[in-house]
Amino acid sequence: MYKSEDVSVGVWLAPLNIKRLHDQRFDTEFLSRGCLNKHLVTHKHSNRVLRHLYSETVTHGRMCTQEVLSRPSYNYNWQAPPSLCCNRNESTILVH
Repeated sequence: MYKSEDVSVGVWLAPLNIKRLHDQRFDTEFLSRGCLNKHLVTHKHSNRVLRHLYSETVTHGRMCTQEVLSRPSYNYNWQAPPSLCCNRNESTILVH
């Protein structure tokens, strides 16, 4: 019925008493936040880039030759209304 699996899952789970957690290791925004070796999931990359990240992981045990943070992730306050729920985590620091 919905054109987005995220919306569908949200609708299905809405009546349940589920504790929502936001794991910043999932880079799943509309644009990638960069390349961090702590990321478990990353998308919004071209096939060429994804193949390169996979090759780096297989060959060197890490995705990123050099970690790059394009923009910080969000901190979520699930108790706030949607217009106030989300703030960028400006304290994110890259350690090389």
